[in-house]
Amino acid sequence: MAQKATTTIKAISMFRITFIVLLLIFSNQIQANPAIKKVAEGVLQKLYKANGNQIYLKPNIKIIDSEKDAALFLRRANTIELSQKAYAICQSMGKDSLAALAYVLGHELAHAYQKDLDASSTSFLAYDRHHDSSLFFEESADVQGVFLAYLAGYKTTHILKDLINRIYKDFDLPNELIGYPSLAERQNTTAKVEAMSTELIRIYEAGNYLVSIEKYDFAVACFEHVESWYKGREVYNNLGVSYTYLAMNFSPKNSEPFLFPLEISWTTRMKKPLGQRGGKDLSIEEQRLRRLYLQKAEDYFSIASKMNPRQVAPEINLMCVAILKGEAQQAIEHYHSHDLAKRVRFEANNSATKQKVRLALALAYSYNKESDKAIRIWEDIQATGKGLGTFQAEFNLKIQNGEKCAAEDIADCPEMPDAQILVDGVKLHRPQASANWIPMQSK
Repeated sequence: MAQKATTTIKAISMFRITFIVLLLIFSNQIQANPAIKKVAEGVLQKLYKANGNQIYLKPNIKIIDSEKDAALFLRRANTIELSQKAYAICQSMGKDSLAALAYVLGHELAHAYQKDLDASSTSFLAYDRHHDSSLFFEESADVQGVFLAYLAGYKTTHILKDLINRIYKDFDLPNELIGYPSLAERQNTTAKVEAMSTELIRIYEAGNYLVSIEKYDFAVACFEHVESWYKGREVYNNLGVSYTYLAMNFSPKNSEPFLFPLEISWTTRMKKPLGQRGGKDLSIEEQRLRRLYLQKAEDYFSIASKMNPRQVAPEINLMCVAILKGEAQQAIEHYHSHDLAKRVRFEANNSATKQKVRLALALAYSYNKESDKAIRIWEDIQATGKGLGTFQAEFNLKIQNGEKCAAEDIADCPEMPDAQILVDGVKLHRPQASANWIPMQSK
């Protein structure tokens, strides 16, 4: 009897010890989750902001303890589930840890934007053989995830192969497993994605540089190719800007005497001979082409505006296009109907944006034959402003007053600010990780 009681006590003690160990393990996971989730949410926020499409709500992040799926996107719950093991694998990439995480999350975020994908969930590991998702959508999500990470400042193309190998190894996936592509298949796909993504990034960067050297027709071709793969706000803005520049610069004659707030380089245009009747000096074919370019610009700016209704920049660009189309009254109505005077207060760089809004409004008044209102705005900007906006106000004021501006006047325009500061929304350079990198933390 005593021996039986002793055995029972030992069993209870062993149960308690096991329970305590499990409780400690569970407790450590619970404590780790908030730290992991904070890092993941920070990366996801950068990706979401870089895409700029706020028509779709940013997915939630849920940290899971899964040996099956590295990451999942659950459409109905609008949630990205990230396994702690996948996070640890990304963490093992050292200085590329955040880039690895950006690729995984970017892939799943891309699925959130795939409105034609008829799947309730997607799996980063199962790829094309799970949840009825097709290979096309998965490869597309891969390419878009890499490009999205690039826009957010993460370099991922050089780590894809190593990351996939580590994931297959740590998740202990055999070469052949029902429901999953083999490692060889996934490596082949990864090599294809790496090549496609690298090409897409190079074409996009070429488009930005082509804008800077005023080769707008080639820039348009670059951005339209990128748009066929990736549909983000910045791409649509760049397309709108390029088509607007093209409409203002394709002819040997300068049809617009004024400077517009979306312009970053006007020296070439201002040095061309000014048509005496503005746009009417263009041939019938040139006028038709100009209208086509401006309509394209309006269409793309409208898409960018709908993607993020809070941003004022697309509304300014739409006002400029309306003015160039000969619809100055509509531009004035757009200013009031979209309440731009109040909305500009919520912009991050609201003083510069406010100046651009007022420059656009002054142009609308001038083209609408309300020159007194235009002059008052330009004089106020000239008296209180600084930088590029002030130069534009001074120049436009001279034109409004009938003064002629020679080429040497243009040469005195202020230097462009650092390339990372947006003037019209076109970025020439991407932020890169510094040498003093900080690896991901889990606690």
